[in-house]
Amino acid sequence: MICEYLEERYPTPALLPKTPAERARARWIEEFADTRMGDVFIWRIFYEAVINPFIWQRPRNKERIARAVADELPEIMAHLERLSPASGFLFGGISIADIFRCRLLSQPGVGARRNRPGPLATYARLG
Repeated sequence: MICEYLEERYPTPALLPKTPAERARARWIEEFADTRMGDVFIWRIFYEAVINPFIWQRPRNKERIARAVADELPEIMAHLERLSPASGFLFGGISIADIFRCRLLSQPGVGARRNRPGPLATYARLG
């Protein structure tokens, strides 16, 4: 896991919680993001909304996107809300957003493209 490498390489500030149980919970949330959230956000929504039209020149399947947003996304977000305390932070000042930011920065090529608008920004403008 990239966060573990960063934790070892740059120990301050800590990215992972101090106790083994809290670290295990943080790893479980990261796994949830890789599997269930990745399936819905990437393959059911992003792929249909961005990859099909911009890469494969296939029309967006708006019904499939709407079904994922209406049926699957609320369950995922409710689960994240249950995991997160009222403050929005999980452990030692680390928020769910921090976990996803760490995942995003670990993806190949993201840093090189960060300042250029991509398909998602284009899709957001198209509506």
